[in-house]
Amino acid sequence: MSTHPLIESLRPPVATILDTLATAEARYCLGETTTFEPAKIHAAWPEVFRPETVSALRAAGIAEGAGRPFVALVLQALIEAETTPLHALIAEREKAVTVTDASGARVDLARARRSAARDVTAPQQHLHERYDREVAPLWLESQQRRLALVTAAGYRDLIDYADRVQRHDLDRLEREAREFLDVTRAQYESIRRPRFAAGSCTVAQLIGAARTTFADPVDLATCLPLLHALVGELGLEFDPRIRLDLEARPGKVPGAYCLPVRVPDDIVVAVSASGGVGDCRPLFHEVGHALHFAYTGPDLPVDGRRMGDEGLVEGWGVVTENMFLHHGWLNRSFSRRTATALGHDTAQRLLIVTRAQCVRLLFAVDAARRPAAPTELRSRYDQLMADHLGARPGPIEYLEVLCGDFVSATRLRSWEFGTSIGGLLAHEIGPDWPGDPRAGRWLREHWRVGVTHTATEAIDRWAAPPVSLAAVAENLAGSMVHAC
Repeated sequence: MSTHPLIESLRPPVATILDTLATAEARYCLGETTTFEPAKIHAAWPEVFRPETVSALRAAGIAEGAGRPFVALVLQALIEAETTPLHALIAEREKAVTVTDASGARVDLARARRSAARDVTAPQQHLHERYDREVAPLWLESQQRRLALVTAAGYRDLIDYADRVQRHDLDRLEREAREFLDVTRAQYESIRRPRFAAGSCTVAQLIGAARTTFADPVDLATCLPLLHALVGELGLEFDPRIRLDLEARPGKVPGAYCLPVRVPDDIVVAVSASGGVGDCRPLFHEVGHALHFAYTGPDLPVDGRRMGDEGLVEGWGVVTENMFLHHGWLNRSFSRRTATALGHDTAQRLLIVTRAQCVRLLFAVDAARRPAAPTELRSRYDQLMADHLGARPGPIEYLEVLCGDFVSATRLRSWEFGTSIGGLLAHEIGPDWPGDPRAGRWLREHWRVGVTHTATEAIDRWAAPPVSLAAVAENLAGSMVHAC
């Protein structure tokens, strides 16, 4: 790790800031408080969160190396400070502007777009026109403010920033996303066409309609013991660093998430159970994060413990979530019928979701290269959805993707990383690596480095199979073929 004086001066305050943020977020998510306001925490450290910090890192010649995590942290805080007021204006405008609904009643845009998202068959042209005229310009202004901050910091544009700071390599991802869409089109259409005509469903509705029925229960009651057994067989431990919070209670944020309150000593995995397999796969994913954080070397500085490439961080969650694609683990954990159905269901769902993320990536990159008015941007996104998913987007989905900071790139890279690590363990240890302590030793050794490498650097250093969406497609196809 770097010993540059500027990095050394930033580490102590940043460690305090990130611990404070993590504690506040955990209290909010677990229902112990009703608000989480990171902007107020950032504001308490003006000597860190200012443009001059980025300028100093660039002047020192370390913004592309050891200083990159600090550049990302500071610029993200500055972007949030600039765009948060616009988000409040968007919410106010959605409430103030009204349209006529199908029954003839006047409703505000917020309510109208929520209704339209649920009923894709209802006419939406008037809603779209009104939204694009009255509210969408505020979304575009938010994106312009993000661009202004990034260019002022010395980056050519948002794509340059995403590649150099977030380490996305968008040209490669764009190319591979197109190839993934081509290669998996026939499989995808075999899922959609029997259930929905083109343009008559959302992606979420397709996932729900394609859900598999299992011969045996697949829920937290069945999967939690399997998770404990898997961790034990690998020679790993939850106690004392990892806590599982699996109860549903008032105030607790829905969903599944990992809260690294203190890395590596205090990690919380939380699930607000809703029933069925929808609780299990996210639980395994979040436990992958938790194990990575819990086995991170305690002597690493804050940038080696917390401030890493999100593609790598998310990728460790994919490694454990992919147990639901691992034929050996499925077959020894469930009855044969359920194992087959569960592998098929997981692959089918991930195929749909991955194609959707590919579409989002293509749109986000194109919109960054070719800015346009709201109506033109909506038309481009609608066309991509029609061409590659045969699905209808939500009323403001194109704006959420546009302003989403290339989150689709993070998700695609995490699936690539998780697939590559699974392939490496199968080659090094054997196809039944999930039950082998040698795999656990390998994981502990490589988790110790925390987030000191990017996903691509880690794969290169560890001689794992190259990251690619083609490998993800092959992995999914294998599970679907195996299930047939």
